Amino acid sequence: MRAWRWLGPGALLVALGAVSACEEPEAPVGPPRCEPEREHELDRKLKLAFKALALGETDEARNLFQAVLAEEPDHPEAQLGLRLSSGRQSIEPAPDAQEPAPGEAPPKGGARERGEVRHAVAVSGQWVPFGVAVDATRWRFEELRALAPLRRERDGGGVVHGYYRARHRDGRPTPVEDAARLSERVDLIVLHDTHTRTAREAVVELEGAGGSTHFIVDWDGAIYQVLDLAWEANHSQRAAIDARSVSIDLVNPVELGDAPGLPDEAEARGEHRPLSEFVVLQNDEVQQWGYTAAQIASLERLVRALGALLPGVPMRVPAEGGGVPRRALPEPDALDGVIGHLHVSRRAQDPGAGFPWEAFSAAIGRP
Repeated sequence: MRAWRWLGPGALLVALGAVSACEEPEAPVGPPRCEPEREHELDRKLKLAFKALALGETDEARNLFQAVLAEEPDHPEAQLGLRLSSGRQSIEPAPDAQEPAPGEAPPKGGARERGEVRHAVAVSGQWVPFGVAVDATRWRFEELRALAPLRRERDGGGVVHGYYRARHRDGRPTPVEDAARLSERVDLIVLHDTHTRTAREAVVELEGAGGSTHFIVDWDGAIYQVLDLAWEANHSQRAAIDARSVSIDLVNPVELGDAPGLPDEAEARGEHRPLSEFVVLQNDEVQQWGYTAAQIASLERLVRALGALLPGVPMRVPAEGGGVPRRALPEPDALDGVIGHLHVSRRAQDPGAGFPWEAFSAAIGRP
């Protein structure tokens, strides 16, 4: 579990109300005197478009955004609105869609049904061929950070999160465009859980807390890349870990409580989230939700593909006494390979009691 507590929803409409408004009173007839008529008309269309988007009238919103772009093709808020009304938050165009790799079963629902899955990931601003199917366009922290000034303008101040930063190691920054140096400096993959039931909820809550991650694996096995690998995600609360790691979040509500472990649609698709055995994590005996078979299969493929892309990451997990320790280790900054958040923080238990460490270790070590 991450150390922060997350906030509620509202991420999709961060631009609502961010368009500029004139302080001068409106004239009896025509637009406000303090701005040209054309700019006033564009602002009016944008406000109507974002209002339609908030009400779920996506066709109307899309038409209004397109009308603004017909007059100003580079208008940033209209470009954002058009992406949001199409259900996307990408900044860059994605590569062409591809079929699953041989032997790879498409996940049920999720990204595959929207036709947004690609066999490529974003590395240093470039699309790089990748060994598994990933949706690298739907949610992006690069776009959330680009919207931070609009959020400040809308809210009238307050905290504006950075979400991620340039990687540093040994006191030196790694240029975001330097993919070769990136592969030399990254030697760690850190696994987290989300405390949510869907990937969308995970993005919203991370956004509210100013956290970020590189990948999210949803309950149905769909894999999302939400941050370019060249950037350092804000995920472990340890600068030395963040600087040289890739962060993967596994969608899991974790705590049993009164809520089911999966959204309603999962039952119709035959997905099952098991309960864990009672397991000692950080000296506490707990029982938590485990992971679906689709999630674990996708995670294994994702980690092996990352190992091929970033050869500095050893395909191994921490070992102690013939097993995998379920607690914080004494020298976390010296770890490499694939670890859990619990291995670097005494306050963390993720990826939780239901994570099959021994089977996972065997799977990522196979060619």
